[in-house]
Amino acid sequence: MRGAKDARTHQLVAACDVVRAARHRRYVCPVCGARVTYRSSMGLSPDPGFAHNKGEARPDCELYFQSFGVHLTSPYRPTASAEDAPEEIGMCVEDGQAWTTYLRLPEICGDVRLRALRHGSVEVEAPGVRNSISLMELRPGIGSARLIVPPAAVPYRVAPKGEWPVSSSRRNGRA
Repeated sequence: MRGAKDARTHQLVAACDVVRAARHRRYVCPVCGARVTYRSSMGLSPDPGFAHNKGEARPDCELYFQSFGVHLTSPYRPTASAEDAPEEIGMCVEDGQAWTTYLRLPEICGDVRLRALRHGSVEVEAPGVRNSISLMELRPGIGSARLIVPPAAVPYRVAPKGEWPVSSSRRNGRA
């Protein structure tokens, strides 16, 4: 969580505003009132935050998240092999100043001349928005590319456009 209440002053404190001297103060969750601890970085993010103390949070608190070391038993949790498959289109969310959703598109496989990629693209249609990305951005050797899309509750339509190299696949798909 990005903010917590200072137990002494009852003021809401943003994690990025905590100074070195105040790191060890007592903080509580602004939703459930359970004790939380200041962390200089959270998980894989370099940004500071607050985390519920083990065994003190109520599971129904909207700001409570189980720690990374705990196995989640939710039936909706994707398997790592399906989520991280480099040859598949992936839906990603980036948590920066504002939430950004994007599609992770895999690189084109095989021995392809760059000249053959100049006139092709991948078009993604979301409700009310149509974005595209050039095949040059999907050239072999880059790993993957990002295409920012709006959040949507319906599937995105992904389609090849223009001229594609003969050796590459032009499968239509959904993300």
